[in-house]
Amino acid sequence: MSKGERAAEKKNRILEAAFNIFLEEGYTGARMSSIAERAGFGKSTLYDYFDGKEDIFRELLKNKLEDPYAEILKDISDEKPCRTQIEDIVRAEVTLCM
Repeated sequence: MSKGERAAEKKNRILEAAFNIFLEEGYTGARMSSIAERAGFGKSTLYDYFDGKEDIFRELLKNKLEDPYAEILKDISDEKPCRTQIEDIVRAEVTLCM
């Protein structure tokens, strides 16, 4: 895995962790330390990729609103439990509402 791929993977882990924290705690309740812990990084690593919570939230909106179903559609398969697929679709709908 190249350095660029590792950086992209870290950024994606941060965004996924942040997405879940925002869903659970709301924007106001979300803390950079919680996002870092969920992503498995130190808080300083978040600042290597983002200026702060608002920057992360903007990136999430940009990514999720571009095509919220693209990732779900590529992952639909007979191997994935139906319940998991339904949860993914609901999560995409929640993202649209955010």
